[in-house]
Amino acid sequence: MKHRNRLVGLGLAIVLALGCGGDEEPAPEEAPAGENVMSVPDSTIEREIGTRLDADPRLDGEGIELRVSSDGGIVSLIGEVPTRMEMSIAREVAMSAPGVVNVSLDSLVVLSELQNATGAADTVAAE
Repeated sequence: MKHRNRLVGLGLAIVLALGCGGDEEPAPEEAPAGENVMSVPDSTIEREIGTRLDADPRLDGEGIELRVSSDGGIVSLIGEVPTRMEMSIAREVAMSAPGVVNVSLDSLVVLSELQNATGAADTVAAE
């Protein structure tokens, strides 16, 4: 009888450890992929990122012009930055805001690359 009680106790411990199943709602970390657990309005996301960008001393230099647009938590950074370093910092800051799903940099101009490309075109044209 002692062995049987141990097995029952062990079985109960396993069931408790693994969960009982049933029709429970998934915990937030178990939410299906692609489904937002916490929805934040786009206007709030834009305002929060704007505040964070303004407050970050790394983005307080000359040649930095940033605007923010959000659609369903997908943020677009729009404007100009001097180098890829500031672009990376701006993306990092934007990703840290609540409700952000992804950050697009398609509308962000890196001035150093633009100048390099223009300089190369001018050199080719002069030859």
